[in-house]
Amino acid sequence: MKNAADILEDMAKTFRERNALYGNNYHHFGEMMVALFPRPLTISTEEEWNRLALLLQVQIKVSRYAQQFPTGGHQDSAHDAGVYSAMLEELTP
Repeated sequence: MKNAADILEDMAKTFRERNALYGNNYHHFGEMMVALFPRPLTISTEEEWNRLALLLQVQIKVSRYAQQFPTGGHQDSAHDAGVYSAMLEELTP
């Protein structure tokens, strides 16, 4: 059975692997969201939160794909963006 230190080491390994693939994408995500939403959002319903959560997932996948664009993209991110987009369309009134 793993202890907390082992789990933290596994987490650090995962971070290093993903960071090597996607770079410091999380440092730049806010810039993209401010560009998409120059006016503050007011989210008040469960439905709006659900839609926003899916939209954020789409944007995360698109930004990860963009990080890999020079080397041909990232197939999993492209696929995932499509899946989240279909889920978003399902919730679009």
